[in-house]
Amino acid sequence: MKNKLFLNLFLFLVLLICLKIDYRFIENISCCGDDHDYFMHSETIAIDFDFDYSNQLLGNEERRYNKNNKIAPTGFVGSGLLAAPFLFIGSKLGNQLSDLYNLKILFYSFSPIFYLYFSYELLRKTLNIEKKEKENFFLLLLIFGSGISYYAFERYSMTHVYEFFATSLVIYVSEKFYNPKNKYKNIYGACIPLALLISFLIRWVNYYVILIPIIIAIIENKSKIKLLKNRFFYISSIVSIYLFLWFSKKIYGIYTFNPQKIYGEINVAEKVNIFNSELILNYLKNFIFILFGEEFGIFWFSPVIWLVFIFSIYGFVKNKKERILNLVLLIAFLNLFGIVLIWGSTGSSYGFRYLFGIIPLCIYIIIKKKLYQKKPINYYLLIFCTFSFLSTLFFETTELTQLSLVEEENIFGNSVRFTEPQYLRGYILSFFSIDSYLKIFTTSFLGVAVLKVLLSIFDTANFIQFLDGIGLPVNNLDFISLLEKLNNIENIKIALSVFFIFLFSYMLTKQKKLKVF
Repeated sequence: MKNKLFLNLFLFLVLLICLKIDYRFIENISCCGDDHDYFMHSETIAIDFDFDYSNQLLGNEERRYNKNNKIAPTGFVGSGLLAAPFLFIGSKLGNQLSDLYNLKILFYSFSPIFYLYFSYELLRKTLNIEKKEKENFFLLLLIFGSGISYYAFERYSMTHVYEFFATSLVIYVSEKFYNPKNKYKNIYGACIPLALLISFLIRWVNYYVILIPIIIAIIENKSKIKLLKNRFFYISSIVSIYLFLWFSKKIYGIYTFNPQKIYGEINVAEKVNIFNSELILNYLKNFIFILFGEEFGIFWFSPVIWLVFIFSIYGFVKNKKERILNLVLLIAFLNLFGIVLIWGSTGSSYGFRYLFGIIPLCIYIIIKKKLYQKKPINYYLLIFCTFSFLSTLFFETTELTQLSLVEEENIFGNSVRFTEPQYLRGYILSFFSIDSYLKIFTTSFLGVAVLKVLLSIFDTANFIQFLDGIGLPVNNLDFISLLEKLNNIENIKIALSVFFIFLFSYMLTKQKKLKVF
């Protein structure tokens, strides 16, 4: 009992440190970028109950999609659909409080945390590890050590947690369908296309999700169940295709499966020309950077992706019995690695974010194939998942962990904004900087809650004098700005956030066996 109480408290405090205030205490998400696009979808669905973006994009019509007599965000609608219930609740609750508080952004920011938890539950049930202590802990470690937590606890308006959820859902319904003991095959056969629909609505170019039912079918090779013989699968597929085209027409004014019609034309053939030896050699060089580079190389910062990719190569070469499985896995990886190589960018945020959607599949393979039981792999995952998780906390705490605000040459040799080619070095050095730890604490909800309590006891001037007396760097302009900002943050927002994290940590540990060591 004492151990579980301690675990609950420890997890609660860790999650409060993970939860960042950077984007949560704003009145609106400003135009124009990915964060804004996905928020616009959610807002028009939750508040306006339509797909008319003219009021959301007033004055910015030419900066987003503006064709076919339609004005719309260029980002896709899926994450907005999933987040809309949270924004709706936040908006209604704010209205009930006589508009004193703008809670729609805050509740919108809770949405990816919920879907991260739901993804965890889906993976637990898929892998049948509900009652297995070490496996439960390892699953949490793999999730939080993959880099995805940054997009739940800080950069909440991006799509990656929703991609994570959609991939987990496709894995879950596929596993259920192919399980010989399951009596509801027709239901799950119908659910597979709908889960794929959700995934494509979130990100149109994640073609790898189509391969997931195939991967599950190969792994469950003892099963004689055939998806292509299930009529409910076909009916659901027709409905899903219709719904996708309906969304396309409703939002963008055209029926299309081609994302280039929305984002703009890209000469893909030129970028994947296999007869251009210089281009291919450059891609091979850049691919090494993806694997081991200082700028978020996946060996260091996304170990679950790196491990399963290497496992797939090794299995394809050495394991004849599972050659087809590993070939399909490699094709799935090719989809996402290809996107990174074509763009020549990490994605202008934390990590190789275009790869993050495949993390649930990697976790599924690691646990399903019991790769983590091999000692070298176990040690690698323990060390580098921890290393990766900490990097999401130390991100943007020092100059060398801060993405550039001006154009700079990234590891691919492209001049872009929001890059840091020496991130690994900067991250390691940040361990030895007291300012890093202060920034982690003061920008977390744990720090904010503590500071708010202290500011209720001391006024700002006396509080600064007190901190100066104990030797803390209170002359830091960012810290002074933070204290001023805290005075304008309503206590109810902090209280709601702390309560939500408490609920999240409680749900993670309730009736679950978690054994750390």
